[in-house]
Amino acid sequence: MAHGGCAAPHHGRDCGQVRLLFHNKIRMYPMTPRHFNWSEFDSKDAQRQRIPGSGERMMNRPFVGDLDLVRQLMGQPLTVTSGYRTPAYNRIVSSTGEAGPHTTGKAADLAAAGQHAFRLVVATVLVKAYRAGVLAEVDLTPATLDRVVQESFQGIGLQQASKVPHTGRFVHLDTCTPSETNGLRPWLWSY
Repeated sequence: MAHGGCAAPHHGRDCGQVRLLFHNKIRMYPMTPRHFNWSEFDSKDAQRQRIPGSGERMMNRPFVGDLDLVRQLMGQPLTVTSGYRTPAYNRIVSSTGEAGPHTTGKAADLAAAGQHAFRLVVATVLVKAYRAGVLAEVDLTPATLDRVVQESFQGIGLQQASKVPHTGRFVHLDTCTPSETNGLRPWLWSY
């Protein structure tokens, strides 16, 4: 190992963290996520076989650092259904062809439905507010997430399907209670 125990020197990095400047504040990103294994982000090849190590080599550290904070805030596991994708694999599974967010290492698909999806969306907003300096780190707790979810719109429905013309797309918002909706609040769905 070279450079003080690190496998290789990296500009702006040490073995433990990546440093980025946000509004004159240094935000630290761990080199190894606390709540994910790098293998969860591995790409598959054209035969849909996992390519070991591709997640660790290709995923963007600040992006995974933010996902790690989302997981911390959720207080429950998150399942990565797709992380990094090689251009060849992306061409097979995505309309973006050989390019697209997953090929940059700055995208992941996470399994989520209903209330879990609702909480996940709110958690991502809170983490980005923290990164922007709007919230303090002390606010990144499951209790904060629960309070924000409780005080937000309780139903969010998305109609953004590509087969629907732009003029027919919409976002449904409501403040119904569980007793008004057979217990399905808070909830996120698509049409």
